[in-house]
Amino acid sequence: MVEILSPAERQLLEKLAQAGGPTELLQEELVLARLLEHRGLLHFLRNSATAVILPKGRHALSGDDPNPRPLTKRPLGFLG
Repeated sequence: MVEILSPAERQLLEKLAQAGGPTELLQEELVLARLLEHRGLLHFLRNSATAVILPKGRHALSGDDPNPRPLTKRPLGFLG
């Protein structure tokens, strides 16, 4: 399932993705970042206001489904 992001969520994740590493968040970004952390899109470093984007967050930005399912399965023993 592809994550649906609000414009504010997308902007915060893009900020983290562009930084490419641990980024200090502003006070007004912390509440939104905590919500994104609970969804598994970013991670806070221990005892700080510094966060990094996780692979699931990068997938949400690109719109890719991280666990795509095959459309159809081939029968067992099917050649070709």
